[in-house]
Formats: sequence, C-alpha cells, structure tokens
Amino acid sequence: MTKRRKIKNMTKFVIVSIIALVVFTVACFVAIFNDKVIPDSLIVSFFAAFTGELAGMLFKKVKDKKRDDSETGEG
Repeated sequence: MTKRRKIKNMTKFVIVSIIALVVFTVACFVAIFNDKVIPDSLIVSFFAAFTGELAGMLFKKVKDKKRDDSETGEG
C-alpha cells in the first residue's frame, strides 16, 4: 500500500481558485447566451481578485525558491 502525499494548503487554494475562475467564466457565457446582462464591474472585480491572489502566491513561491537556493549555495 503506497502512502499518499498530503496536499499543501497553497496547492489546494490554487486548485480552488482555478476552478472558481473556470466556473465563473462558464456561468458568464451561459448568462450571455440566455440574454442576461452581467455588470462589467462584477466581472472585472472577480477576475482581478482571483488572478491577483494567484499572482501573489506565485511571487511568494518564487521568492521562497530563491531564498532556498541562496541558502544551499546553488544560485
């Protein structure tokens, strides 16, 4: 029996964020095809919030990787 690795909280948040973005995009397309109007401010704020969070997590990961590389002398 192989032991499963535990998924990090950061990875879980990234997966949930990507799923939320995809679901919101699909919901917007469905609403548009059904002649519903989605306010532009809602779309902009939703995408800005989630992409901002994902970008922040990416920068944090890059920063941590650079710090780890400098501590081990590989960089």
